[in-house]
Amino acid sequence: MIQNISLWHTGPEFHNILEDAINNKNIEELNIYAYEEWEIAANWNNYKYYQQLQQFCLHKTLNIYLGCFDTLRHRKNTTMPANANIIFDPTFWIRCTYLQMQRYNCSVNLAKVPSKLFLSLNRHPHIHRCDLMDSLAKHNLLDNGCISWHFLPKNYDWRYWKPSKLVLDSDYTTNLDSYKTLPIEFNTTFMSIVAESTMKSHFITEKTWMPVFLKKPFLIWGPPKIHQYFASLGFKLYDEIFDYRFDKVKDPNQRLEMFVQQLIKLKEQDLSKMKRQIHETLEFNYNHALQLAK
Repeated sequence: MIQNISLWHTGPEFHNILEDAINNKNIEELNIYAYEEWEIAANWNNYKYYQQLQQFCLHKTLNIYLGCFDTLRHRKNTTMPANANIIFDPTFWIRCTYLQMQRYNCSVNLAKVPSKLFLSLNRHPHIHRCDLMDSLAKHNLLDNGCISWHFLPKNYDWRYWKPSKLVLDSDYTTNLDSYKTLPIEFNTTFMSIVAESTMKSHFITEKTWMPVFLKKPFLIWGPPKIHQYFASLGFKLYDEIFDYRFDKVKDPNQRLEMFVQQLIKLKEQDLSKMKRQIHETLEFNYNHALQLAK
């Protein structure tokens, strides 16, 4: 007997359902679908069933499906049963993003002349996002962008930014489904700064794929080589305007400084001219994403 369990669609009952499945002697194969995430849970090895799951893998089949890249960084930062089969699909979020954008008719006015350099949408104030905001403030770049920032972390030592709530689209503050509401600032900014979900894994989500489908250039603030992994799917980098040498730098402070320098370099440039300069790359990436999505 085979049982399928979806991490997202079982909600808080996931761990109870998983425990019941492990103890069901009729189940010979167990599939955990977690394409929307890069890990099952940060502490799932502390659940009482985890040792039973380890034993399950010795005699039966456990398949775990994740929506990230298979990398050494991922293996160092996740806990997985030793004999489980881990299946990675970094294209999952391309398909999911495309379907949701079609469902809610997400689009922008590409003919509009951008008035600001970047758009940065942030929901949860993860530490790496706080680092980015502090660095933008350090280099006086906040006024060059349109930024959403909904929650104020209590335990971050701000050096340059005096944090405050920044709301572009009020629906974002209450709506967990970001496809249903698209800030008008997508029309008025040249590029997106994407602070991805985690620094512990090469995990590219709708935060990145939405700019691709909206034909907008972007830079990802994420772990080292995340742009390299993006390109490994067949996409082109925006070499016409960005210097990606920062992407290989392991030290996060140095990488962030080099990352922000890209924005400093561009903030005085003619945004319409740069848009024309990368037109072919934007079209190529859009069409390639469309092909993968379908």
